[in-house]
Amino acid sequence: MSKNSKKQLKKSGNPVPIIENAAMAVFWITPEGELEYVNKTACEKLNYSREELIGKRVSDIDPDFCQGDREEYWKQLRENKLKTIETRHRTRDGDIIPVQVTSIYLKYDGKKYEFAFAQDITERKRKEKKLEEQKYRMEKLHEVAYKLEKQTSEEEVCQITLETAENLFNFEFCIVRLVENEMLIPRAYSAEVNKIIKPRPIGERSISAKTFREGESIIVDNIAREQEAKPIKSTYESGISVPIGEYGVFQAVATEKGAYDREDLKLAELLVAHTATTLDRIYAQEEIKFKSFHDELTGLYNRRFFEEEKDRLDTKRQLPISLIMADVNGLKIINDSLGHKKGDELLIKTAKILQNALREEDIIARYGGDEFVILLPKTSNEMAHKISRRIQEGCEEIAEDEPPVSLGTGIATKNEREESIDDVLTKADDNMLQNKLTSSRSAKNKIIESILNALGAKSEETKEHTQRMIKLAHDLGEKVGLTNSELDKLSLLANLHDIGKTSIPEEILTKPGNLTEEEWEKIRNHPQRGYKIALASEEFAGVAEEILAHHERWDGDGYPRGLKSEEIPYLARILTIVDAYDVMTSGRPYQQAVSKEEALAEISRCAGGQFDPELAEEFVEMMREEEN
Repeated sequence: MSKNSKKQLKKSGNPVPIIENAAMAVFWITPEGELEYVNKTACEKLNYSREELIGKRVSDIDPDFCQGDREEYWKQLRENKLKTIETRHRTRDGDIIPVQVTSIYLKYDGKKYEFAFAQDITERKRKEKKLEEQKYRMEKLHEVAYKLEKQTSEEEVCQITLETAENLFNFEFCIVRLVENEMLIPRAYSAEVNKIIKPRPIGERSISAKTFREGESIIVDNIAREQEAKPIKSTYESGISVPIGEYGVFQAVATEKGAYDREDLKLAELLVAHTATTLDRIYAQEEIKFKSFHDELTGLYNRRFFEEEKDRLDTKRQLPISLIMADVNGLKIINDSLGHKKGDELLIKTAKILQNALREEDIIARYGGDEFVILLPKTSNEMAHKISRRIQEGCEEIAEDEPPVSLGTGIATKNEREESIDDVLTKADDNMLQNKLTSSRSAKNKIIESILNALGAKSEETKEHTQRMIKLAHDLGEKVGLTNSELDKLSLLANLHDIGKTSIPEEILTKPGNLTEEEWEKIRNHPQRGYKIALASEEFAGVAEEILAHHERWDGDGYPRGLKSEEIPYLARILTIVDAYDVMTSGRPYQQAVSKEEALAEISRCAGGQFDPELAEEFVEMMREEEN
């Protein structure tokens, strides 16, 4: 109370008008604790009439007020010291109102009073409670962050997220779903729900799926109004849905409408942010661990893991231990002809064949570039051979694939504890090399055949071109006096000369317009590729030099090495002529076909420039003799 108000009180014969309509509740309390006067506001706040309040003891409306040493309390008031406390007032209906009471000692008309002003602090207490709740929630978030730092499994992270949510939110049901194979899989949810929670497709119309797809949090104030809501109970009225990064969704639902506000959502997002960060770490660690023991291309174990397992399982209890070494036949040919991407596809296909032939307890690893090794604990040599046959049967089942899978395999078995497991592995490798000597040649021939088929599939003209080339080359070879073995070699050359084109995209081979410089560079590179493919096979290595030289010119302006005249292999000079003649007479997407006479005239004109002049003359003569 101000000094001016005190003066007015002292001068006034009736103090009531001054305080009757004050905004705060006012009480005149006797030393004995009786209410001698209350103002209008006090009556309204406590829902009593004035007559009902006057004469009551203050403890009737505030059992906590001024408890303790009353004499000391009055002494402080007499010394004109303000006394301010926080307490509670009880209304007539039993409701509790938090109040701040400021009391002063007042002597009026010879009587002593405690003059008390009571301010309703309900709103302030509400805010303080909210601040306390926020402080508690933040402490819980700090705790969960600390807990999550120590977790190493997805299951533990989801469970801790759920337990923390129980301390932070008012909900009837809470769930954490994580994505796996395009499905939102329940990983942790409230134990009170006595039913199986099913996975949900990420593409369905539901709040959880929408949250995940759009990566945005959602508050649902009234579930009944949401068409996409699919509550597991009809009693659920509202909820929040928060994406867990790219990993899943967190949801909480309550049985009353509008149970969650923006602050709840923000808190849930903070909690989920800790969850997502921890999952980031766990998945990164799992990926590092996986890569440290797995081959990145095939997904099989790598050599490092195999070596550790080989030593770990090298015990008497695991005997007999069998080992199978497997090597992919013709991988180099595939890489050189069709490219490393096709070679990688072949390795992946091989890995699947091997896995399908094995038992759960067997260990398979990619041992090197084209080598695989299989460790078979408690497996006899006889059983290892059965498994090897299953592997070969797996290769035969996809024999029509291009390119086919062919494996050289070797088996060895450790039967005695004293035997060295490394020596057994070496023996399996030696047996595999021996097996490759008999299987590799046939396998490479099949691969070459599949490459030629692939080239023919790109351009039917290429296949027909090769067939015409074989006949023309053979006829010219006979005319110039080649031996039978040379004629066979020439026919093989005619068959394989364009094999290097398998790596050239079909759209370039069949392009009707002019080629770009980059496209021409790919075309000009096919002799080198054909050379490498032929060298990879003993049967075809004899024509590798001729394949490399079949686009050289007599005058030295050809490619790839710029050879001239007799530096060019003889069979390659024959092939160059018949190749040019067939291209001119059959045409290409980029070139109109010409008549046989025009083609022969062009060959005569280019004799000594593009073509060996003697061979060109022999060819023209042969073709005209055939016409006559």
